Amino acid sequence: MATLDKANSWLRHNGRSIDVALVQFETTNSVQPVLDALTAYANSDGGFGHALEPDVRRSESSVLATTVALQTLSRCNQPSSNMLVKKAMGYLEMTFDRAQGAWPIVPINVGDAAQAPWWRVRDVVECLINPRAEVVGYMYQWPELCDLESRGKLNDQLMSTLAAANSLEMHDILVFDRLVRSQNYPVDQFEETIKRLYALAASAISVNPSEWAAYGLTPLSLIDDPSHLLAPQFRDALKLNFEFLSDTQNEDGSWSPSWSWHDTYADEWPEAEEDMKSFVTRESVNLFRRFEGLR
Repeated sequence: MATLDKANSWLRHNGRSIDVALVQFETTNSVQPVLDALTAYANSDGGFGHALEPDVRRSESSVLATTVALQTLSRCNQPSSNMLVKKAMGYLEMTFDRAQGAWPIVPINVGDAAQAPWWRVRDVVECLINPRAEVVGYMYQWPELCDLESRGKLNDQLMSTLAAANSLEMHDILVFDRLVRSQNYPVDQFEETIKRLYALAASAISVNPSEWAAYGLTPLSLIDDPSHLLAPQFRDALKLNFEFLSDTQNEDGSWSPSWSWHDTYADEWPEAEEDMKSFVTRESVNLFRRFEGLR
C-alpha cells in the first residue's frame, strides 16, 4: 500500500510550490495558494514558462507550458475574468498560426534550450492534434475569450481527423480527451465523439503491468477520475495500476518519472528530474485520493 503521509511529507520538504498547492486543493478546495504558485511561472506576454512543464526548461513562454497552466486553472474552475486565464488565452491567440490553423507546441527552432528531445518541433504541421485539440477545449470553456467562428472551424477539422484515424498516439489521445471533457463542449457532438475517441483509446491503453515501467499510456494516465467514462471498462486494470504505483513508490515517499533525457542534457537533467518527481508525486497522491473507494 502506498504511504501517502510519506509522499505528502516528501512534497512539503522537496516539492514545487505548485504541486504542494494542488495536493492541498484536492482536499481543502483552497484556490488562492494554487494561483499564487502558478503566477510565478507567468510571463509578461501572458504565456507560461520557467519549467512549469519540467521537460521544457526554457524561461520563455511556450504553448505547452501555457496549456499546463490552463489545465490547472480549469481544474480550479477559474472564470474568464481571472487575469491569468485572460492573459493565457490572449497569448494563445497571439501564437496561433492562422495559415496552418494550429499552434506550435514549443517555439520552432528554439536552438539548444534544454528540453526533452521529443518536444522539439520542426514545423507547426506536426501540431495539428497536439496541442490544437486541448486549446480548442479551452475555447469552449472560456468562450468570451476566443473567436467563436475560428473555434467552430477548428473543432470541425479535429472531428474529421478523429473520424479518419485508425490509431492515435498517446499524447493525441490525452488532448482529445481534454477537449471532449471541457466545459461547454457541444452536447450534440459529445456522444459520437467519445464513441470514436474511446474506442481508439481503449485499444491504446496498456493493461499489462510488465509494460508500465516504460513510458506509455497506462490506465491511470488517461482515466484520472472515477467519473471518467472509461473507468467501468477498465476497473480491474485500474486496480492493478494502483498496485503497481504502490510497488514503485520510492523509499522516501516520492515517485520517479519513467523517462529520462540525461543523455541529451546531462547537466540540466538532475534539476529537471527533481521537478518531474514533484509533478509525478503530486499526480500519484491525487489519484490515490480520488479513487479511494475503488482501491
